Amino acid sequence: MGFRFRRSVKLLPGVRLNFSTRGVSTSIGGRGATMNISRRGVRSTLGIPGTGLSYTTPLQRFGGTASGSPPVSVSIGSVLVRGILSVVALLLIGSCVLALSDRPASDAASAAAPVVGPTNLTRTVAAAHVNCRASPKTGAVSHRLERGEVIGIVEQSDGWSKVAQTGGFCLVSDSLLR
Repeated sequence: MGFRFRRSVKLLPGVRLNFSTRGVSTSIGGRGATMNISRRGVRSTLGIPGTGLSYTTPLQRFGGTASGSPPVSVSIGSVLVRGILSVVALLLIGSCVLALSDRPASDAASAAAPVVGPTNLTRTVAAAHVNCRASPKTGAVSHRLERGEVIGIVEQSDGWSKVAQTGGFCLVSDSLLR
């Protein structure tokens, strides 16, 4: 893997000056829609903020490419149409993934009988970072809880607490709560 460098400086709201090993460029826009102007050309990027999903297309390339092909010039209308279609497709894919991830787990955590005891309690996260899992010990981590965060316990079983979260439940080790 080669040496990389990238630094960005905010000039005005929505305008950034970018420095990298390839040179200097300017970005105009914000989260979700950006236009980048560099010595290589003008690029437009449309995306869904917070998801990591985006669509990038050249609006205009300066000079020929390494293969000797002519410069490319694309109309803004065609970029918008392609970008909107891509964002719609990404939204559909994202909603399908979310729908599949909201299915109840059929593992040992959901099959274990709850320990008789107090439920609907609140506890505080005692450790710096606590993984909230789909199943005990080795289950997939759905998200992390931070120290001091107050959580609601739905039920307790075998040293694990079932925590109600938006979109479902997850499990946290009782030893990491107070």
